[in-house]
Amino acid sequence: MKNLMNSSVCNHETARIAALYQYEILDSAPEQVFDDLAFLAAQICDTPIAIINLLDANRQWFKAKIGLDIEQIPMNIGFCRRCVQQRETLIICDTLADAEYATDALVTSEPYARFYAGVPLIVAGGEAIGTISIVDRIPRQITTKQVEALQAISRLIVTQLEVRRNSIEDISAVQGAKLQICEQMAFLDIATDAMIVQDLSHNILLWNKSAEKIYGWSAAEAIGQNAMELLDNQLLAKDLEIYRDVLDNGCWQGELQKNTKSGAKVIVESRWSLLRNEDFSAKSIMIVDTDITQQQELEKQLLRAQRLERIGTLSSGIAHDLNNVLSPILMSIHLLQPKCRDRDTQKILSIIENNTKHGINLVKQVLSFVQGIENDLPKEPKGLVHRVIQVKYLLLEIQQIVQQTFPQSIHLCTEIQADLWPICGNGTQLHQILMNLCLNARDAMPKGGNLSISAANIFIDQNYVKMYLDAQIGDYIVLTVTDTGLGINQKILDKIFEPFFTTKEIGQGTGLGLSIVLGIIKEHHGFIKVSSSVGQGTKFQVYLPAVNHK
Repeated sequence: MKNLMNSSVCNHETARIAALYQYEILDSAPEQVFDDLAFLAAQICDTPIAIINLLDANRQWFKAKIGLDIEQIPMNIGFCRRCVQQRETLIICDTLADAEYATDALVTSEPYARFYAGVPLIVAGGEAIGTISIVDRIPRQITTKQVEALQAISRLIVTQLEVRRNSIEDISAVQGAKLQICEQMAFLDIATDAMIVQDLSHNILLWNKSAEKIYGWSAAEAIGQNAMELLDNQLLAKDLEIYRDVLDNGCWQGELQKNTKSGAKVIVESRWSLLRNEDFSAKSIMIVDTDITQQQELEKQLLRAQRLERIGTLSSGIAHDLNNVLSPILMSIHLLQPKCRDRDTQKILSIIENNTKHGINLVKQVLSFVQGIENDLPKEPKGLVHRVIQVKYLLLEIQQIVQQTFPQSIHLCTEIQADLWPICGNGTQLHQILMNLCLNARDAMPKGGNLSISAANIFIDQNYVKMYLDAQIGDYIVLTVTDTGLGINQKILDKIFEPFFTTKEIGQGTGLGLSIVLGIIKEHHGFIKVSSSVGQGTKFQVYLPAVNHK
C-alpha cells in the first residue's frame, strides 16, 4: 500500500513539473505584469514581502518578488512546497509557534519570516506549479477578504501564464511559418526560372532571385509594384486577356515579350497558374517565366546561316556560270580591238569591255562572299596572306580617310584601347570591312550626324558563346562602328547580309557590301553583331580573335 502511495505521489509530481515546463517561464527575464501582481499582493495584505514562486524538481524560483533580493531557494526550505503539495491556501500566523518551521532557514535567518500566507497557482490540468505568497517579519493575522484577494491574484497569475504561453506559441508558429517561407524561398531561389506571385489586382507579392536576374529589379524594388506596369507596359490589353483566361480556366501558357529594368526586351515562355484559398476562391496568380531570348536569337542565327549557305551555294553556281560567259567575251574584245581601228567601233568595244570587267568584278565579289560563308581558307586568292596585324594603325588610316573625304556635317569620334591586342588577318580585307561599314554609316546620315569608331579588348566567355553561333571562348578584339543615322527596320535586320539585298535607291549600290563584310569576317574566324533602331542609328560590332598578346 505504501509503495502504491509513493508511486502515486511520484506520478503526480512528474505531471506537475511537466505542466510547469509547458509554460516555458523558468529563468525568464522579469516581466512587469508579474511584478505588478506581486506588488498588489503586498499592498493588499500590508506585508513587506511578496513573491510569485515556481517550484520545479530541485528548486524554488521566484518569477517576481517584493522585499527580497534572492532569485531562488532550495526545495528543502520554506513554506511553499507544503502549499503546493496540499493545493490549498496555507496560512502560518507565527512560524516560531509551528514545530515544523520553527528551525527553518527562512525563519532563523534572513528574511526572518514570522508570518506566511500562500495560495497555490493551479493551472488548467489541476496541477499546482507554484504559489503567490506574502511574508512578514512579525507574527500577525490575515482577514478573509485579504485571503480572497490573494486567491483572486493567484487566478490572475495563472491567466497571465496562459496568455504568455499562447503568445509564445503564436510567436513560435509565426517563426515556424517564417522558417517554412524561408525554406520555400530558398527552393524558389534555386530555380533558374523567374517565379512571380501577384494578387488579383496585379500587385507583386513574391519575386525570386531568377526574376531579379532576368528582369533586373531586386525583390525590394519589385514587391508591391503593379506587374503589368512594371513588366508589360506595352501589352496591357494582352495581359488583361491572359488574366481573364487564367481566372476562367485556371492556367495559361505562351510566349511574351517583357521589359527589363535597363529598358531591354526579353522573350519568355510564360506559364500562369491560379492559386486558390481553402474555400476554392481565387487568391493570387503564380507566374513562371523561362527566358528564351538567347534560344530564339540562336535559332534566328542558325536560320540566317542556313539561308546564307543556300544563297552562297546558289550564288557560287551562278557566279561560275557568269564567269564562263564573261571571260570569252572579254577575250574576244581583246582580239577585236587591234583589228577594228575606226573610232566608233573602238568606242563600242571599250563600253563592252568596261561593262564586262564590271560584271567580272561583281562575280569576284560574289565568290568572295561565298568563300567566307564556306570558310574555305586554302582557296585564298594569291597575295591575300594572313599575318599578325596591329589593327590600331589600320584604324588611324581609316580615321584619316574619313576626316578628309566625308562631309563636314558628319562628326567623327574614335576611341582605341591603348594596349589593343593584335590579330591574325589580311590588312587589305580588314581595311575593306571598316571602309564598307563607315561608308554605310555615311550614307545613313544624309543630313549629318555622329560617326563613332572604337576598338577594345574583350574576353568571350561561355555565356557569350551561348548567344552567338560563331563565337568561341577566348580573347577577341571588338571593332565598333556606330552612327546616328536613319536606322534599320527590325523586320529587315536579318536580311542585310544577304547578297544583292539593299535599301538604297537603284544605282546607289550593288547590295554586296555587307555580304562581303560577313564573308571576310568568317574567313578571319570572327563574328559580327548588329543592333539598330529606326530614327536613332545603327551599331555594328566586329569580333576578331586576338593572338600573341600574352
